[in-house]
Amino acid sequence: QTLLVVEDHAPILDYITDTLSAYFTVITATNGREGLEKVARYTPDLIISDVMMPEMDGMEMTRILKENFDTCHIPVILLTAKSGVDDQIMGLESGAEAYVLKPFNMAILKTMIANMLEQRKLVLRRYRDNKEIEVSDIKFTSRDQEFIDKLIRYIEENYQDSDLSISKLVDF
Repeated sequence: QTLLVVEDHAPILDYITDTLSAYFTVITATNGREGLEKVARYTPDLIISDVMMPEMDGMEMTRILKENFDTCHIPVILLTAKSGVDDQIMGLESGAEAYVLKPFNMAILKTMIANMLEQRKLVLRRYRDNKEIEVSDIKFTSRDQEFIDKLIRYIEENYQDSDLSISKLVDF
């Protein structure tokens, strides 16, 4: 599994990379803009990002990732010294799955990463194995709900179209 670590402070970047590379493939970036480029190139399984960085901060990078259907599924953990409640709420509202305060405990961070990756693996396995899924078991983000609502509207508006097909739905 591949992690992307986005951090502009070299000692912290080295610490995270050195520790986690024993368990994962780790790629790095030093700001949000470079992070987006690495996501496009490598499609990591999880992203750990600092919040305050030059060029593009971690919250803006997270917002962009979560607004893009191709990357919105990638879990993001924000690491930061910004400990205010409002800062934490903003971080989570940007779409991040977790907001971890610096200094952080590496054992807790590793466990958090492992849990998020395992949860993703279980969800993918459940879909891949084509087992029945109870709608009540699925946790939707607002972005997921927006997509589902748009898809349902499209189907309702076009269901009588004899040319409607799966490939048209994919292209929609």
